[in-house]
Amino acid sequence: MLDAATGVTVRFQAVVLRFTPTAEQGVEDAYAFVDRHRDLWVGINMAGREDNEKGYPGRFLSVYRKMMGKYPAISLSIHAGESDEPIHHVRDTLFLGALRSGVMAYDRMRENEITVGLASDVAAGPELNPWEVMKAASYGQNVRSCYVRNAKTFSPAELFHLATVSSAAVLGKQSEIGQLRKGFMADCALWDTRDLLPYRSKLPHQPSELVSLLIYRGARLEATKVWLAVEVVWPEAKAGI
Repeated sequence: MLDAATGVTVRFQAVVLRFTPTAEQGVEDAYAFVDRHRDLWVGINMAGREDNEKGYPGRFLSVYRKMMGKYPAISLSIHAGESDEPIHHVRDTLFLGALRSGVMAYDRMRENEITVGLASDVAAGPELNPWEVMKAASYGQNVRSCYVRNAKTFSPAELFHLATVSSAAVLGKQSEIGQLRKGFMADCALWDTRDLLPYRSKLPHQPSELVSLLIYRGARLEATKVWLAVEVVWPEAKAGI
């Protein structure tokens, strides 16, 4: 569906409440519905409540396998909040191709060549600022490494890659977005870095050091200009780049 005001094409996910007694049948019905309406509907979202563990991912492995075999082009996502114990339920769901947000077993995903991206859903996530999203992912993995043996933590370069190049790959758009390259579409933000370092110190020359500073101290920087594609959208302006 094309929104005339913005020029944005909007498509939808069918939602299944995974903690209900008939959720398995709901999954089958949702897949069939999306298949009949591929022009507007693109996937299934398994939603749940954080205080209700009846919708744990392992409960649906059988119906996921059945539906993914029948409708391989329809995407599946799992809303955050499910219990991570036993951990193999999350692993099995990821093996089936589901996308899951929250504290993630990134080392296991990497071992099994699962593509991972970082983003925020704004309302439920920390906020829209990409540096804050990267910092939250770093802190989450650091906490996980305290109780999971050999759990991998993130370097600043890895966090930046996950939020840009890898996120584009998750969307299947790695040849269009996610990098500043000729022929790519780019949404860009220009930040005022005067408050990034204390005492008005000079910014580091090494890219890794600069990215690290932006991730851990850049959440409150002021964006002085923002471009979507080639159009300046903040502050309001008619001119492009």
